[in-house]
Amino acid sequence: QLAILKRIEPLNIPLDLLTSTDRLEVYVVESAKSKTLYNTIVQDLGKDVEVHAESNVIAIACLPTHATDVQLIMNEQNARAIQVPSGVGSPSEVIASLSKEIGKLTMSVSENSTAGDSWIASHGRDLVIMEEYLAREDAIFTAPTLCAVSNQAFAIDAWVPTSNAAMIESELSSVASHVEIEEYVNEHHHDEDDGHHHATPPIALENGDVSKPFEVLVDLVGRPKYGTIDPTILMMLTFPIFYGMILGDWGYGIIILLLAKWLGSKPFAVEPIAKNGMTILRWMGVWCIIWGIIFAEGFGFIWDGSEGATGPHIGIVADFYTWTYNTFHVPQVIGDLTGLTGLHMPFHRAVEGHGLQEYILLAVYIGYWIYQCLQSTWTYSRIFRKGFMDFDSHRWFHAMQKPG
Repeated sequence: QLAILKRIEPLNIPLDLLTSTDRLEVYVVESAKSKTLYNTIVQDLGKDVEVHAESNVIAIACLPTHATDVQLIMNEQNARAIQVPSGVGSPSEVIASLSKEIGKLTMSVSENSTAGDSWIASHGRDLVIMEEYLAREDAIFTAPTLCAVSNQAFAIDAWVPTSNAAMIESELSSVASHVEIEEYVNEHHHDEDDGHHHATPPIALENGDVSKPFEVLVDLVGRPKYGTIDPTILMMLTFPIFYGMILGDWGYGIIILLLAKWLGSKPFAVEPIAKNGMTILRWMGVWCIIWGIIFAEGFGFIWDGSEGATGPHIGIVADFYTWTYNTFHVPQVIGDLTGLTGLHMPFHRAVEGHGLQEYILLAVYIGYWIYQCLQSTWTYSRIFRKGFMDFDSHRWFHAMQKPG
């Protein structure tokens, strides 16, 4: 309404006079050819109509007998009709009244929004707790609908962790007539080759407080199969370290830490998955700072005070990296054996003849070491899986034959 009123405000005609009646037809239109439309109506209809034009807006009043002629002329000039809102008084008066009312409503919305944010900050955690509690209660009381139900009883078949088996059996024995818990045995008879699907237990990752947040990353790439290695600790050790190594800037690391702190102050941060995400983000920032110091890079600049440095020359920073040049050296014996005598900080300053070859050689050593570890792990896991496990299943000949 406010937008329409501002369009017809130049007419300065009371709104009640812009409304049609039984004896009078009133049209309010908008046209880029307002002067042409005005002249055409005056020439063709003369005193049978009343026309008032301001800017691109025209108000036309006529008797019902001339309504068709007026509409034809408006169509020829591509005039667009304006639906005048109801009201009393001039458009300026109604605009002032509406603006005042909108101002009050806007202030009320702002106050209520502030009050809502304050309530969320005070009670948001309790609301999340209550939601989780009610979700568990709903799952408990609707459980019979998911079970095998008869007129006399219902049965349920579920997986429970082995560590909780005794507790589950004790609790259910008091309310159930029959409780049976059977330990799952992971058979290794290559039954997947027969085309039959065998149910496997769901995966319950068990990690400490330090590595548990990184289960979020494991869920993103997919949980491992039952009986395989839990990669959470590997994720904890590699993801933030390599992220920091790739970014390698202590300035960006500080920004990431501040971002994690800011997100941690939001109401959604009380949710477990959000807490885990904030923890991962903080570790990413920490390792960005560590590698940024090692690389002597911050906010995209080099800070080691050398000739090629692009950052401001700060004495204490330059002295620190000068100290690293003179301090961090591989022992002579190890250096002679490995060829790593030129390693120093910062890494990015390594050039041909001054550390570059050493870092390439170090990368080869590390890659070969990782390859050997993975190969050994795969070999021993294959022996245990196809050898000893099959031997326990009375397939000793096949077991001894497979590892070769």
